[in-house]
Amino acid sequence: MLAQAIGGLWGIKIPLSALSDVPVWSINCTTGETGRRYRFKNRTMGDYELGYAEVGDFSLARAMAISAAFPGGIGPLTLKTREFRWKKRERWDTSKPKPHQPLFSHLHLYDGGLYDNLGIEPVFDAGQQLLKKDETLLSNITYLLVSDGGAPLARECIPHPLNPFRFKRIADIALDQCRALRVRGFVKFLQHNPTMGAYVGIGTAAESSINKLAKGREALAAMLLKQAWLSAEDAKSAATYSTTLRQLSEPTFDLLERHGYETAKWNMEMMSVEPNAAEQPTLLNC
Repeated sequence: MLAQAIGGLWGIKIPLSALSDVPVWSINCTTGETGRRYRFKNRTMGDYELGYAEVGDFSLARAMAISAAFPGGIGPLTLKTREFRWKKRERWDTSKPKPHQPLFSHLHLYDGGLYDNLGIEPVFDAGQQLLKKDETLLSNITYLLVSDGGAPLARECIPHPLNPFRFKRIADIALDQCRALRVRGFVKFLQHNPTMGAYVGIGTAAESSINKLAKGREALAAMLLKQAWLSAEDAKSAATYSTTLRQLSEPTFDLLERHGYETAKWNMEMMSVEPNAAEQPTLLNC
């Protein structure tokens, strides 16, 4: 039903195979049967346990709808494996995949956030602390900008044992910790490779952050602080806005858009310049 709404209201009625090669799309999901990252990418879909298949005429609207599939809420999206031709490598070092039929007749796909809330696994190897090489790209990845719109875990009393939201609170804690581990891994990479990427997270006020990072970047910080920024309260309000299916009001949309713009701007400005190298800053026209 959600896929039909996306197609009808937004006019998105093309198949996944119609997407252009550039930019490279990787639409991430979570396979309920294997617990792995299921992805739609470059006209193929699957995960490394199930194998991979051509997407055929699978609609873009259906893939987009999976992002709303959350246990206990909406979905999952069900996929019949026998409707596709699957292939799988016998080993990681095997060059050519062979025909393969997944163990499951049906797959249940949830939002990719259950597995990787940042969505960086396709391009970043956390174990090796390296940007991945991808044969589908025209060139290797040299800079990775991670935009994290995940709200911080609220500090609140846990619901009563008979309250069903108690389970949701426990699930939120687990998901927040999974996200935190991925963030720490990427930030560690940035600490050793500061020119190869940036991590941009919501919820932090611009002025206090610029002041905190001003040492060694005084000239740049002074220029940025001349601009008008959202207050700390407004930044917190934007970051903690609850995700719903209701239409946004215009003021709310403007608040979220402005906080996203400001967060990207001060992060990219301040973190793109090494300390003591900001005597003549050039502001980005974000």
